Amino acid sequence: MAETGTGPTGPGLFYVNSKISKPDDLSPELFTKWYEEVHIPQIFKASTDGFDSGFRYYTTESEPVERPYLALYPLRNVKFLGSQEFFTLPAHSDILPGPNNFIFDVANFATRFYTLGDVNEPEGSASGPAPYITVADLDSPLNGNEVPSNPARVRQYNNYFAMIMGGAEGETETPPPAKHLYIAEFTTPEGQKEAAEYLRKQAKKVSTFNLLKAFGNTAHVA
Repeated sequence: MAETGTGPTGPGLFYVNSKISKPDDLSPELFTKWYEEVHIPQIFKASTDGFDSGFRYYTTESEPVERPYLALYPLRNVKFLGSQEFFTLPAHSDILPGPNNFIFDVANFATRFYTLGDVNEPEGSASGPAPYITVADLDSPLNGNEVPSNPARVRQYNNYFAMIMGGAEGETETPPPAKHLYIAEFTTPEGQKEAAEYLRKQAKKVSTFNLLKAFGNTAHVA
């Protein structure tokens, strides 16, 4: 990572794909409580020109996936991801299991930093998030209108950094993600599924999620 305060600037996305690594110690309910009542408020408090919205999702894949949770944080300025405020966000909480009360002891987070590429939003689309998303890792960006099923919104991002935080011993590296991230939002699960089937023919990885909860300025989704 670049030195604090340096690196890309402008709009972007903080992408966090996570899993509970010690389910005997951390229940899904407690993970949700920590995420929504402790972690996300701390992020908003720390950020003055970075985050003002956040969205939590859960997988809709029929088969088990390695990391079923996804959090997306649109950024007004990705410079925040290189700031001291970001890298000193608390990872301890009294509600987490002991003895260290440390989230990285019981959960694993694959994080990526993106700058914003293109946004395709049909006229008349709702300003807030749609309930279903299809996410694809791509080597090359797509035409915003290329995916079927009339997405409510399409966003494309460019990756510049990725890392894994927490988890099992020795699990500290992640294969480099594709250069581009494609996110299509849908109002129906049928549209989400059709888009996923199309994208799997050309993407390195395709995942589908449904929205669990939106936070902050929910109109800021890109």
